[in-house]
Amino acid sequence: MKNPLEFFSRGVQEEGTYLGLFLKESEGMLFYISQVGGGSFKITKREKFTFTDGWEKLTEDVDEVLNRLETTTGKSPQKTVFFIYSHLVDPVTKDIKRPYLQKIKQLVKNLELKPLGFIECHEAILDYLQQKEKMPLTTVLIEFDKTALGIFVYTTGRLIFSETAPRTDSIIADLLPVFEQIKTQTVIPPRIILYNSKDLDPESTSILTHQWGKDFFIQLPKVQVLKEHEVVESFLNIFSGQMTSPKQADMEAQGQHIKETGEEVMGFVIGDDVKKEPPKQATTDDMPAPAAKLKEPFSFLGRVPFSFLSRFLAICKKAVSGLISQVKSLPFPVLPAIGVVFILGALFFMEYFFHTAKVRVFFPSQKLEKSLRIQAAAAGGAGSVDTLSLQVATEAANLSESKSASGKKSVGEKAKGTVAMLNYQATTKTFSKGTTIQAQSLKFVLTDDVTVASSSVSPDLNLQPGKSNAGVVADQIGPESNLPKGQRFQVGDSPQTLYLAVNENAFSGGSKKDIQIVSQEDVADVKNKLLAKAKNYVDNQLNTKLPKEQKILPQLSDFNLSKLTYSKEVGDEAAGVEGKSQAAITYFTYRQQEFLEILDRQLAGDVKAGFHISDQATNYKIKSIEQSPKQYLLIVEVQTKALGDINTNELLVKMRGKRSDSLQEMVKNDYHAAGLDLEVSHPIPWLKNWLPLFKKNITLDISYL
Repeated sequence: MKNPLEFFSRGVQEEGTYLGLFLKESEGMLFYISQVGGGSFKITKREKFTFTDGWEKLTEDVDEVLNRLETTTGKSPQKTVFFIYSHLVDPVTKDIKRPYLQKIKQLVKNLELKPLGFIECHEAILDYLQQKEKMPLTTVLIEFDKTALGIFVYTTGRLIFSETAPRTDSIIADLLPVFEQIKTQTVIPPRIILYNSKDLDPESTSILTHQWGKDFFIQLPKVQVLKEHEVVESFLNIFSGQMTSPKQADMEAQGQHIKETGEEVMGFVIGDDVKKEPPKQATTDDMPAPAAKLKEPFSFLGRVPFSFLSRFLAICKKAVSGLISQVKSLPFPVLPAIGVVFILGALFFMEYFFHTAKVRVFFPSQKLEKSLRIQAAAAGGAGSVDTLSLQVATEAANLSESKSASGKKSVGEKAKGTVAMLNYQATTKTFSKGTTIQAQSLKFVLTDDVTVASSSVSPDLNLQPGKSNAGVVADQIGPESNLPKGQRFQVGDSPQTLYLAVNENAFSGGSKKDIQIVSQEDVADVKNKLLAKAKNYVDNQLNTKLPKEQKILPQLSDFNLSKLTYSKEVGDEAAGVEGKSQAAITYFTYRQQEFLEILDRQLAGDVKAGFHISDQATNYKIKSIEQSPKQYLLIVEVQTKALGDINTNELLVKMRGKRSDSLQEMVKNDYHAAGLDLEVSHPIPWLKNWLPLFKKNITLDISYL
């Protein structure tokens, strides 16, 4: 057995192949990322594994998987990128929590890996979905691990809230306190995306079916579950984007510098033991790019690339040296003036190109809930601008439906045989066809007329009955009428002392079985299904055919079935019955924009001054429709928000050049805002407290609470 402290010695780095390591609380995944033609990347090998003893034996677990993959592929990649679930990352320092970081350091040292850094999984998934949908994402991402949940709220691609919560058996109980916290700060997006490497359908169903209060979502939330292959694809997507960027050359060069100087990468020291003293906090001034988390180069947005800034400063230095050599012969005061001009020019250059800000201002909104009564009439019958115009149309559709047969019927043969008819009377007796004889509660009938002679006295003075044979058949089907020989039968209502029948041979041929038949209820059910299908035709097919602006009033739809035929008749033996019909569907539509305008006018008296109703935030439901000749009255339940009238251009002008603290006061005092989020970027740190002077460098986002 291999000593668990002796690890497989890694071979020479396979060019163009990188090692990806996805780590969670109690399981992980290891995969090879290989470069293919055209500078793109693909995952060539991957394997999931479960930790044998939590993170205590992480190195041994990873080493075992690596040995298998290296044996099958012959490749031994060393450059490694880590993908980490967010509850393993410190929310304040944004570094991997120390207990987990120490285990990763041991892993890197013992397996001779070269760490490039790490990425939080939710950032990779956000980038993947935004590229896939080609638009900024507004959603709630929920990350599932064994005992923890990560909840991240994104609005137009920006993270505005994140929280880690313990995970129990009830997803609703886990989410409720977090959602309560979110709704006090912002509107919870109605789109929720769940991801994990296991089935999340039960959790998805629980979220969809839970009765959320009206103050949680502005509309019913939609829940999407990302499959494992989509999560892995997001890792490949963000890795490929980084590796094909111009900055990659600088990363590779700086990675060599790290190897030679022994500087830290993600808290690791290449070639040395884990430091016992507290780790030094890395900064962009004293550490190359890969020394930071891959979070830095992978989410590189709105910053100046270090390599570009270095080249720019080098060009400036060369220009200054040349200028100084040219002006040495000039009078002394010229040099300071040139220096001042140069400094001012550099400040202007940085202000114009590199001083940027992202401002998100939160404004209060007015919630409105009301029941309204709206008049409607067919086109041409509208009496006023507040009467909704309805369009009437007819659609024909061929429909079919089927149902399994539910009726039951017994079929079979009647038992047959021959009996001896005995006559104890002194006169001849004729028994007509159909005469009933009975034994053991079983009835039989004669198949023909039969005449039996009178009785006589034998020489020994015994009474001898007259006797004639007659054919009989059972009154009912079934094997129970297959009587053995020697049975005595009562003839009609006569006592056996007068007439008697006896079978001298057993009866046979009686049988019975149950069959499935079409019942009257089956036919009625098929017809009801056809009517339901006609209604679904309105809700589904017709809605897809209509322009997006046109909406159907299902309460007014009418369905008529004609040429209704069935594949089987009632009582037919069959496994099922199919019905076909032509449906004539009459339906009413209205223009949604016209409907919303009428709603706005009816709600106008309830809206505060300086506010306007947002159609995007309006939800309504037509509860019922009262009909009268040529007129309709719609009873509508409305939920909407009135938003403040904000002049964004004026607000941007006032923001320019403001200090961050005075900006807070300005938006609260002048615009009655609830607050703001601010992110400023500038090459000179002490200027980050000021907003840019140029309006083009300020990105303004208006949000309503």
